[in-house]
Amino acid sequence: MLSFVLAAAAQVSAPVPLNLKGWVSPTDMPELPGGRGFWMVGVDLLVDTDGTLRGCTIERTSTIAALDKLTCDLIHKRARFRPAQWADGSPVTGVYRTSVGYSQGDGSDMPWLYGYDLEVRVKSLPSGMRNPTRVRVMFAVDSAGAVSSCTAEPGENFEMAENKPILVPVSCEQLMQNYKPIPVRDPSGNLIKSVQDAVVQFSTHK
Repeated sequence: MLSFVLAAAAQVSAPVPLNLKGWVSPTDMPELPGGRGFWMVGVDLLVDTDGTLRGCTIERTSTIAALDKLTCDLIHKRARFRPAQWADGSPVTGVYRTSVGYSQGDGSDMPWLYGYDLEVRVKSLPSGMRNPTRVRVMFAVDSAGAVSSCTAEPGENFEMAENKPILVPVSCEQLMQNYKPIPVRDPSGNLIKSVQDAVVQFSTHK
């Protein structure tokens, strides 16, 4: 049975994109094979302590290598960040996760951001809450990979995360139990602390 124990108060902050809506545009939409379809590219973005984007890793492939590469190329070219922040206020390396979706044929040809990192199945959701519903959280990760200071992440809501307060502590609990954070290394290859984020999706049993 899920508990609703509140996570410890935290002052950590994941990297904050300063121009998220400018990462992709309709003119970037390539002509894809098949004429109609939907493709989604999930990315993990490694952001240095000065806000510089150090790396873009494909976490969920679109199955089209050229589209995956285009997505990271566009993000490297355009993305700007405010660096992640540790609990003491100091800048720290961070990981920002999101997805870029491309629709062709039916619907809009505007690429859009969407996705989740962990799914939690429940018997029911509180009254008035849509199914599925999502919570976007951010959390500290020490050099040994231990997660702490998990809290709701504010920001532009392309993942359609509602961040219902009652689900935030449950999201953090489930994430700390079931989600493996990305190991982050310095340029010398040593494991270092970071602040990361993730989207947790709650859905009812079918």
